[in-house]
Amino acid sequence: MNILDLTKYQNVIKEFTGSTDGPAVFVADYASYNEGHICGAWFDVTEFDNHDDFLEKISEFFAALDEVAPLDFNLPREETMFQDYQCFPSQFYSECDIDSKLWDYLKLLDENEDFGDIVEAYGACFGEVDNFEEVQERFELKIDEQYPESHGSTNEKYGWYCKDNGLIEVPDHLENYFDYESYGADMLHAMYQHNGYIFNPS
Repeated sequence: MNILDLTKYQNVIKEFTGSTDGPAVFVADYASYNEGHICGAWFDVTEFDNHDDFLEKISEFFAALDEVAPLDFNLPREETMFQDYQCFPSQFYSECDIDSKLWDYLKLLDENEDFGDIVEAYGACFGEVDNFEEVQERFELKIDEQYPESHGSTNEKYGWYCKDNGLIEVPDHLENYFDYESYGADMLHAMYQHNGYIFNPS
């Protein structure tokens, strides 16, 4: 790589560098890396509506770099290398590509700030997430939002949830004797839960 004008090169890097306060990817290219250079910029993925817009911007970035810092054999930069990422689940990242589902995930996260934790809990219960609609359909509740710590364990809280939502009737005069912990554990046996996020089995 031959930097023809250091100021212009730095300006290109600055022009394409986005915010690193949230979801972002460090975009470079394999050719520069193979020539022994780290030549890239952080891209704020929230600036793009979808995967295609993201790739189009990378092409513009590479074209601008080719003008101010051409490769040793004057070949155009083509192979994208994603050298680092931050603030989004690892399942959307690889060195060669960023999964197009990342932008669907970010839109849902924008609508519900807990969606990232819901997806993480879903992944712990069912494995890698392929369908966000399925996540939303299976998600029942975040039990800690319903009941404070004074209600005890997740099992006990779910026992109270069942009672308060009419899944079981407990007469008032027996309430102090009812074992909400055991009942909640029995009910959750047919469910999936992780860190207080509860999902239906299907």
